[in-house]
Amino acid sequence: MIKNNIGKKIYIFDKLSSTMDKSKELINNGVSNGTVIVARYQTEGRGSNNRDWISEGNDALFSIILDVDKSKVNLLSII
Repeated sequence: MIKNNIGKKIYIFDKLSSTMDKSKELINNGVSNGTVIVARYQTEGRGSNNRDWISEGNDALFSIILDVDKSKVNLLSII
């Protein structure tokens, strides 16, 4: 179940290009489902539809790695 896995492993970084970039790297290295990646600052963050996400400090900059059945992905909203 997703809710039981989220946040069991949390990586916190002072600065990243983006939490999504780091997520992709960690997925390729076998990181577990529900892992959370947090950055205090991003240099190349992206929002929905690949729009630039400018970090000005005090932002909620994080990604959550979820391995979800593709048939149920439409049931997800922002968590």
